[in-house]
Formats: sequence, C-alpha cells, structure tokens
Amino acid sequence: MTRGASLPAASRAGNQLKNGARRGGSTVSSTASQPVASDADYGVGPGRPPRENQFKPGKSGNPNGAKPKSPSIALDLKLALERALNKTAKLNQGEKERIVTMAVASIEQLGLQFAKGDRHARRDLLAFADFGMDLLAGQHQATLRAARSVNR
Repeated sequence: MTRGASLPAASRAGNQLKNGARRGGSTVSSTASQPVASDADYGVGPGRPPRENQFKPGKSGNPNGAKPKSPSIALDLKLALERALNKTAKLNQGEKERIVTMAVASIEQLGLQFAKGDRHARRDLLAFADFGMDLLAGQHQATLRAARSVNR
C-alpha cells in the first residue's frame, strides 16, 4: 500500500478498537456524556439489576468492610516448637556432663538410635537428608580415609 491510500473499512474499525474507541462510535467514551435511559427504556436482566438495587454513587458495596480473619495457629505452634528446642538439657557422657539445647540432644539421640539399627531412626535421618541436611557433617575426612583403606 502506498502512503495516503485509504484503508478498507474493516481495517479502520480494527485500528479504532486498538486505540480504545468503540466500533461505530466516537473516540470519547465517557459515561457522563451518555444520556441516562429512562426507567421505561432500561431492561432488567442478567448483569443489569434494577436501579433501586444498584450501588449508589460514592457508597461502598460493603460498608462494614471485610470481616477480620482469625489468627493463624501455625505461628503459635512454630514459636512453641522453637522455644522447646532452645531449652537446655544435661547430657551425661561417662563422667562428664554437658549442657546442650534440646535440639542438639534430640539429634544426638536420633544418631544413637540409628547406630543401634533402629529402622525408624534410619527413616527420619533419610528424611533429614531429603531436606538438604548434611548427614556426614564434620565426618568428611574420616569417610575419605575409610574409602582409601577399602580401595587398597
């Protein structure tokens, strides 16, 4: 097409729609410029409620506002678990006594149960490994030495 050539009518209508105008209407779309239909012309139906049931201008559809949500118990449970795991416990190792947190004591107990062959402890340790916990933390040198001795 050349510059100045006129577009077909369908193409012009498509361009008007892209620019925000209505098909066959003017480019100005303001509800204030449209005359209000009288009650006799207004058709009540789906999506067109009776005028007396429509929201009044300047008033909210829910004047009382949304009901407040009940507080979540998950945060309380998380805080209670955190407090319980941060409490201290005394561990006896032979004649020595150590003071550690409950979290450390429970993980050490889980390790002891795993070493004794408890299948539930093994399942729990493997679940910790799935969460990204390093089961051999601090044991890398020992496992390398053991692997080297087996390969000799």
